[in-house]
Amino acid sequence: MNVYEDKYLREMVNRIIARQKEGKIIIAAYKDGSGLPAREDLGQELTRAAYPYDYAVGKAGFLKYDSELGAYLFTAKSGEKLPQVLANYRVLTLGEAILDVKDRSIHIQRGSKFHL
Repeated sequence: MNVYEDKYLREMVNRIIARQKEGKIIIAAYKDGSGLPAREDLGQELTRAAYPYDYAVGKAGFLKYDSELGAYLFTAKSGEKLPQVLANYRVLTLGEAILDVKDRSIHIQRGSKFHL
């Protein structure tokens, strides 16, 4: 069986998960299929902000670009309500898909001890 592992993708997702476990909210720079909310999902509430932030998200908080992640970190303002797109924010989980060509099926597993 040929095993394909995207090591770069695994490393990037693990970095994002590590930041999420620190309590950070990660916002994708664009819709990339990662499952993260994208900057454009914040809609009309997004405006340019003063240094050290890149964008203000209404009265809810700020976005600052993190070049290591290639995404934005959201900093919430204390006592302010989160935008709807961030209200149901979830931590990413790595997954593995095993394709069985003969049976024309695919098995998807979650966890961290497998090949991506």
